[in-house]
Amino acid sequence: MSIASVIIVVCLVLFALIGLAVGLFKGFGAAKTWANELWLTYLLAFVFGAILKNVKGSPAIPGTVMLILTAVFILLLIGLSGLIKKALDKAMKKRIEEGNPSKGLNAVNRLLGGGTLALKGFTIALIFSLAVLAAIDIISYQPIKDSVSDIYAGPMWPILRTLTVDLFVIGIMYMGIKSGFASGIVSSLWSLIVLGMVIGIGFAAYNLAFHVAAFDSAAAGIENTISGWLSGMSSILESIKITTLDIARWILTAGLFLVMLVVVIIIAVLVPKFINFARFGNSFYIADGIFGAIVSWLILVGILLVLASIIQPLSDQPFMSSLNAYFENSFVAVFFYGKNILLAYGMPTIIPLRDWLVPSAA
Repeated sequence: MSIASVIIVVCLVLFALIGLAVGLFKGFGAAKTWANELWLTYLLAFVFGAILKNVKGSPAIPGTVMLILTAVFILLLIGLSGLIKKALDKAMKKRIEEGNPSKGLNAVNRLLGGGTLALKGFTIALIFSLAVLAAIDIISYQPIKDSVSDIYAGPMWPILRTLTVDLFVIGIMYMGIKSGFASGIVSSLWSLIVLGMVIGIGFAAYNLAFHVAAFDSAAAGIENTISGWLSGMSSILESIKITTLDIARWILTAGLFLVMLVVVIIIAVLVPKFINFARFGNSFYIADGIFGAIVSWLILVGILLVLASIIQPLSDQPFMSSLNAYFENSFVAVFFYGKNILLAYGMPTIIPLRDWLVPSAA
């Protein structure tokens, strides 16, 4: 067993023990449950993915079903964790109000907290270890790879290799759904509106400075100020066909943009406070959160699918063999890379990497 293997095992055990100690102290009610939800989603996806990935024919439909099921599992498990926390907290408060605090419930709370944070600590150490091992394996810098060769040669590595990509994809989906639910669809749409306003005031500032006669005097005043500073650059400005008035108008554009940007920033800061106030209502909060989770999930999954669809046509090349091995037995990630859903639906190539890197294939 190499030193690297020993370090990894020690880190896994140490992080798990630290999590256990903290969890026993804090209890389940104060614990973050994402590791529980991540692993339960992984297990459920494993069961359904083992069936769907073997469906004959185009992977488009089974892949779509797999990704939707994974998102549903995540949403349900997040909701289930919240319900368990509320039920446990309610039961404990009721016992305290009745003057009969239950040691049994308190013990359950602490044991669940210990187990949850132990799994969380273990998961953090495992994800970091797998990420480093995968990077070393794919880059294949031999001096470093030789130092952990016993891990790659061991019977567990094919399983860990598959676990790496599936956990990565499920983790990305989880983060998207969790953050989308927390912010909500209204907040997400508001972010897009703010971005639109910033772009809009940029166009407005340019139009005012260059095409509105009322601002000609302001531009002329700025030109008078800067003409002396730029007198030594007249030949350069002539060669690139830019006048001092053009520069003055661009300075005016920047000034107008900054003034209007202050207004946009004030609006951008104040409106989310009203949105958060509106989300105090349970019905609105849940509906807004679910739609926000769906939109966030769609965006992240879409980005991953597009990126993978660009790389996937190169999968038969020798230099991709190390990466290919990670997806051979995967059951969620395979629908991004090995059996890309977008390509299965007939999406045209966005960036022809194969034509650029493998000219003979053209």
